[in-house]
Amino acid sequence: MTDLISISEEKLEKMLSRACHRGAKKALEAVGLHDEAAGDDIRELRSVLSGFRDAKKTVWRAFLGWLTRWAITLFLIGICFKMGLIPWDKS
Repeated sequence: MTDLISISEEKLEKMLSRACHRGAKKALEAVGLHDEAAGDDIRELRSVLSGFRDAKKTVWRAFLGWLTRWAITLFLIGICFKMGLIPWDKS
């Protein structure tokens, strides 16, 4: 037969809390974030990530700016050829 064990809600909550705390501690140790400098490490990583995102946006905007300038330049050169402002020998 199976014996049932009765545990009070308070005792169960304490057990679960301890188990969660131990599990979180092991998880942090596994990724190297178990010491006092862990908070500083996370803040530094967030700062680096933020800088990378800003740089990525800047590069993308610069690329689109140059692409737009080239497209407009080619369009204007095409108009100049069509209007005969730039001579072109077709031979």
